[in-house]
Amino acid sequence: MKITRLRLHIGASKVHRWLGLIIGAQLLIWCTSGLLMSLLPLDLVHGDRLVGTAPARPLDVAALRQLPSLSADPRPISTITIETVVDRPMAVVHYVDGGGRLIDMASGREQKVDRALADRIARAAYKGSATATRAELATAQSIEYHGALPAWRVAFTDKEATRVYIDPATGRIAAVRTGTWRFYDLVWALHIMDWKGHENFHTLWLRAFALGGLSLGIAGAILLYFRWPRKRRRAKS
Repeated sequence: MKITRLRLHIGASKVHRWLGLIIGAQLLIWCTSGLLMSLLPLDLVHGDRLVGTAPARPLDVAALRQLPSLSADPRPISTITIETVVDRPMAVVHYVDGGGRLIDMASGREQKVDRALADRIARAAYKGSATATRAELATAQSIEYHGALPAWRVAFTDKEATRVYIDPATGRIAAVRTGTWRFYDLVWALHIMDWKGHENFHTLWLRAFALGGLSLGIAGAILLYFRWPRKRRRAKS
């Protein structure tokens, strides 16, 4: 019995020592990244203080029935909202199949979100005083944008290097990316151990280190049991 307890004690000590060396650095990263993310307000991360959007207006069903562009489309509609797009009332239509359209309420015609309109939408929503570059069409996924493609991207020359992504179908702002968001995203990537896409919460690395952290805790609990002062005094007596 004593030999078994001694082996368990020695084994737990070895496991705890080596896992402490291997897992310790990542545990420090987890604690530090978790603290940093908790300290950053989400509205600051999302860029709400730099880019704002007009609230949706109440749905005018009678006016919508008069829109020829909408009545002629047989696709089932998911949602419709009336929003102000660059000082003009527009119907933002989302379909069940995932598509979308922007319809001018004044003319009843579909409004194409071209480069010029994307520029105007981004500049109207931007609350700062920095200048903007010409809208570019993003056609490939990137670290900072994983939304639907293609999307218009408008960059601003402020200290946050703000970029606004606009849905070319509906004219809605799909994402706002700032320096604070990029820092948060980097910290998040370190936290979940997905250094490539920054999105996968089920990486093999994360599972392995989480299991290692659990084993480290179990080994530490075993050592605490054997090395508790009261146990040592009883053993001497």
